[in-house]
This record gives sequence, C-alpha cells and structure tokens, in this order.
Amino acid sequence: MLCPVAEVEDVRGLGSSLERSYPAYVRGRLRFRVGQIVYVAFSLDETEMGFAFPKEERAALVEAEPDRFHLPRPSELRFGWVESDLATLDPTEAREFVVDAWRMVVPKKLSRAYDLAHPEGPGLTRCGADEPACKPDPVPTSLTGAWVATIHLGPPSPAGSSGLPAGLGRAALGRPARPVLADRPS
Repeated sequence: MLCPVAEVEDVRGLGSSLERSYPAYVRGRLRFRVGQIVYVAFSLDETEMGFAFPKEERAALVEAEPDRFHLPRPSELRFGWVESDLATLDPTEAREFVVDAWRMVVPKKLSRAYDLAHPEGPGLTRCGADEPACKPDPVPTSLTGAWVATIHLGPPSPAGSSGLPAGLGRAALGRPARPVLADRPS
C-alpha cells in the first residue's frame, strides 16, 4: 500500500544521498544544495516543499493543479521554482520532484549515471502494517553485480588532470602498455 502523505523524512535520505548534494539549514529551514545552488527547500514547519522546476513549464503545472502547487512569492519568480504543500503529495511523487530538481543543477553525466543505477526511478516507498515509516525499495537484484561503476565523491580533479590519482597508471589498472612502433619516422 502506498503511503498517503509525503513528509520531510521521505526525501531527507534521498537528498543527502544524491551525488554532490548536501543538506543545509538556513534560518532553521532544511534545504538541499549542490554547491551553492539550492534545489529543494522546506518551510520552517516542514509542511511545504519548494523545488527547482523548469520556468517554461511551471505555469502549466500550477494551472493544472492549483490545489497542490503554487508559485513562490513575487520576489522569487525569477528563479525556476515551484512550491507544494507536502500533504498533497505522496512520498513517491515527492521523491520524484526531488530527483528532477537535482537533475536541473548537476551535470548531465551525473543524471545519466543515476538513471543507469536506478532504472525504476527514485524508488517507490511502501508502508506495511508493521512499519512505522516509509522506506525506499531496495535496488533491484537484476542490477546488483551486473556491472560496476566508480563514482568519486571527493573534490573535483585539478584542471587539466586526467582524473586518475597520482601514481595510478596503466600497471595499477591492469592495462598493458602501448606497443612501441619500430618504424617510427624521426
């Protein structure tokens, strides 16, 4: 059975786990950022969620469901932002808005890597009779061990770097050296 109402706890773990994303508290309000860009923010009482949304599509979203979504205050209209009462969202929908907002502020390669790792989306949240809170579904077994990807969570590599740490060359990676051409023109 799907959980009927979204809460901050339904997306807190997701927002913290997305690549380059981190939680921040500004004047007591939880926000998720990538760098200095805020892509999701909650009201002080954690009943409303604001999230990044394409400017050209937000009017249609608000007009289609004005009881669920509204535009931010006029001073914030220059940003691509929509706000929603969490009580009108289910947890899965809230998680999808968080991931879609995150996609707007990260490089496309990170978004594609997320899609490969999560082909079903940000995870359905389900409530059982014995579970007090919603929990994300586990990673499908078809993905575990199917392929390996390395995602570096540390600081970015210096400009002009090959991306490999110092001292990690072909030998450490198990790659053979390039063949030497005997008839190289001088």
